[in-house]
Order: sequence, then C-alpha cells, then structure tokens
Amino acid sequence: MGPWRPSRRAWPSGALRGIRAIFARMRPRIDPFEKRRKELARKEWRRQKAERKDIRDKEKAERKAVDGEDPDIAGIVPGPQPPPDESGNA
Repeated sequence: MGPWRPSRRAWPSGALRGIRAIFARMRPRIDPFEKRRKELARKEWRRQKAERKDIRDKEKAERKAVDGEDPDIAGIVPGPQPPPDESGNA
C-alpha cells in the first residue's frame, strides 16, 4: 500500500471552505485601466441610447393623426377583399 492520503471526507468542511476563500482572494483583479475603459464605454453607450430615445420621442410627437385617423390603419378598407389577379397581386 502507498502512503496514506486523506479522502475528501477526511478534511473538515470548514477547512476546505477556508482554502477556497484564500484562493478566491488570490485571483488576479481586472486591470484598473481596462475597468475605466469599460466604464467609459458603458457611459458612452447610455448617452447614445438616451440620444436615440430623444430622437424617437421627437419624431413620435411630430407625427399627428390626419383628420382623427390613425396613420397605422389609414387606407385599409374593412370587409371582404377583392380576389387576387392571375399574377398573384391583390
């Protein structure tokens, strides 16, 4: 038989937790310059997003319903539709 090695159960669970915590603290951190670059990129993205939202809101405010008619359904005729012709167009 070889040298005695402790099985997983031989270690107290608290000891394993402590070892894992030590190794977790030893992990390399993010480079501070990289972190700053990411923060600036996020800030720029938020600024662009807010700008796009403002443009959409302005365009939406400029659109007006013509004669009380909803522009999304303007020109739609209710009821049965004419049969398509031979070329497949309505």
